[in-house]
Amino acid sequence: MLKNAPIVESMKNKNQGSGAGRGKAALLKAHVTARGRGHGMGDGLEAFTRFLKTEFSEENIEFWIACEDFKKSKEPQQIHLKAKAIYEKFIQTDAPQEVNLDFHTKEVITKSITQPTLHCFDAAQSRVYQLMEQDSYTRFLKSDIYLDLIEGRPKRPTNLRRRSRSFTCNEFQDVKSDVAIWL
Repeated sequence: MLKNAPIVESMKNKNQGSGAGRGKAALLKAHVTARGRGHGMGDGLEAFTRFLKTEFSEENIEFWIACEDFKKSKEPQQIHLKAKAIYEKFIQTDAPQEVNLDFHTKEVITKSITQPTLHCFDAAQSRVYQLMEQDSYTRFLKSDIYLDLIEGRPKRPTNLRRRSRSFTCNEFQDVKSDVAIWL
């Protein structure tokens, strides 16, 4: 018997029948918010994170978790340091784990980052959550990773493809082109 059997049953039930959209939203929320609370949903969060890694979009859940942690900050200095770290890691242009945000949302955050509040990332966090809910989560619910979780099968190694790099002109500044090969 599964150690998380009641949770797994509720996960199955929320994905069946009418109102599946609302069930998906509630299930995603349960997966990402129950982290570390002993509800067994931490397994769901871990599975969803593994799935996002296979799609090269784990920055979304990592950003969401970082924002949740940020909201627990108490000291002004801690708020400032964490906000700066989140901004540099996820928001600024060409950030190492840049999340997909519209220009307006990024601009509002950029202007407020010098004096951040505990809610300065709320709009961005909401947009990333919606993106995960409408896009990645739908595919996750059909994935082997999810099916393994709800059926209690042991974890299988995921096929992580290597993320390809985009090249910029600066990386080729010293390369001499031999135009003759293209003629």
